[in-house]
Amino acid sequence: MLLNFAIYNSLDDPNTHLTIRSCAASFDANASAVSNATSDTLCLSKGSQTQVQKSLQIAFNESDTSGSVDDFVAASQQMASFLAQQEPNCNDTIAFTYSGSAAIGIFAGSHIQSQGISTSVLQQFITQVESNGISESVLVQLCAGSNQTQSSRYSLGIIANANADVGFVQNAVATWASGGCVTTYDNANKWQNITLSVSSPTQANSTSSNGTYAATQVARALSPRSTCSTVQVVSGDTCKYSQIT
Repeated sequence: MLLNFAIYNSLDDPNTHLTIRSCAASFDANASAVSNATSDTLCLSKGSQTQVQKSLQIAFNESDTSGSVDDFVAASQQMASFLAQQEPNCNDTIAFTYSGSAAIGIFAGSHIQSQGISTSVLQQFITQVESNGISESVLVQLCAGSNQTQSSRYSLGIIANANADVGFVQNAVATWASGGCVTTYDNANKWQNITLSVSSPTQANSTSSNGTYAATQVARALSPRSTCSTVQVVSGDTCKYSQIT
C-alpha cells in the first residue's frame, strides 16, 4: 500500500487528529520511468555551483527475530516504481509504503531530489537489505552532524521497519524534513559516498567614497529563490512553524 499523511501529526499520539490516505500499490516494476529532466540550476539558488562529496550513514536497530525480506522487497519496489513515475519538480519528496510486516519511508530534500540522487540511493538500499536481511529496522541518511546546521533541502533519508511500525517510520521522516538526524539506533557505520551540487560562496566588489576596493563577501545561508513551491493542506493539518516568511 501507498500511504499519505501529515508527518508532524504523530500516529502514536491518541489525541492527535489523523487523516491517512491509502491505496493499493500495483505499479509495474518494469514500467518506464519519467525522464528526470529537471536541471540542477532550476532548483538551486542562483550563482555558481560546486561539486561536493558527502558520506551516507547506515544505522540499525536489531532484535532477536528476523524481519520478512519478501515484505520489504514488495514495499520497497513499489516505492521505487512510484518515485520513478513522478514528474520532475523542485519540491521535497516524502513517500510511505507498507506491505505485511514492512513499513518504509523516504525523505528527499528539493536539492537532493532534483539531482536524481534519491532514486539511485533507494536502489542501493534495496540491494543492501536483500543481501543482508533486516532485523528490526535499518536506515540510511545524509544529514548535518551534531555541531553543524543544514537546510532540509540537502537532507536525504530512507528507513525500513520490519515490525509494521509506521509511527516509527513517520518520526524518522519528520526528523529529516526538519533538517535533523536520526540519532537513536543500536549501531551505525559509514556507508557510501555521493556527489552532489551545492551553491558556492560568492565574491562581490564594494565601492567606498575614497575609492574602489575589492572585498570578499561570503554568501548568506539564505539566498534568493528562483522557484516557489506549494504544499496542499486540509482541515486538521498542523504547521510546524508559527510563522511563514
